[in-house]
Amino acid sequence: MRDFHKVYAYACLYAAFTPGVELGELTLSFVGSRYPRNLVRYLRGERGYGVEERWPGVRVVTGDYLGIQIIETGR
Repeated sequence: MRDFHKVYAYACLYAAFTPGVELGELTLSFVGSRYPRNLVRYLRGERGYGVEERWPGVRVVTGDYLGIQIIETGR
C-alpha cells in the first residue's frame, strides 16, 4: 500500500504548501484497468473505510477526511 500512502502524502503536502487550498477540498482518484483487490482489502480491513460501487467501475471510499474514489477503466 505504499502507492496509497505516497498519493495521500502528496495531497497533504500540496494542501500545506499551496495558499488557498484546504485538504478537505481535495479528492484522491486512483485509476486502473482492473479491480484493485489489494487496495480495497487494505482500505476496508486495515483502515476501516467503506468502499461502495456507485456507478459501474466507480467506487467511492468513505470514512476519511479526504475524498477518495477508485476508477476501474475496464468497466
